[in-house]
Amino acid sequence: MTTGLFVGRFQPFHRGHLADVQLALKECEELIIVVGSAQESRTADNPFTIEERCELIDAALAAESITAYQIVVLEDINDDNLWVDYVTEHVGSYERVYTGNEYVASLFKAKGTKLTIVPLIDEISSTTIRARMVSGGQWEEMVPDAVIAKIKALDLKKHVK
Repeated sequence: MTTGLFVGRFQPFHRGHLADVQLALKECEELIIVVGSAQESRTADNPFTIEERCELIDAALAAESITAYQIVVLEDINDDNLWVDYVTEHVGSYERVYTGNEYVASLFKAKGTKLTIVPLIDEISSTTIRARMVSGGQWEEMVPDAVIAKIKALDLKKHVK
C-alpha cells in the first residue's frame, strides 16, 4: 500500500487543504495527516485546540466520503535538524510527502524523501481566513461547508483573535 504524508497546523482546515488531500489520494492509497503544533491553542496564530482541528478535518473529509486517512497529532520539538526523524518515528513509513510549504519541503528533501509540492489554490490560507474572521470579512467561501457548520456549531469563531 502506498502511503502519503500531509503536514499542517490546519488553523482551520480549508478548501486548499481539501484539494491537497484529494490530490494525494489520487496517487496514494492512504494519507497520514499530521496535525502539528498540537500544544498550541487559543493564540492569534493557533486559535483552535488540537481536538477542534481534528474535528474540523474529520467533518470535511466525511462530507467528501474520504476514509483512506489517519490523523497523527504531534507537538513541536523546535529542532529542525531532528524534525523529519521525529515525524517519521511517530507516523511510521510513508512513500511521499505532500506540502505547499517550501521550508517543510526542504527539510524532507534533505532526507531524500519524495515530494509533491501542492499549489496554493486561489490564495486560500488559514492566515487569511483568520484575519477575515477577525475583521468581519468573508471567509466562508475558503472553507468546506462541513467546516463552516462545525465552526458555527462549536462557536469556534470567538477564539480567533
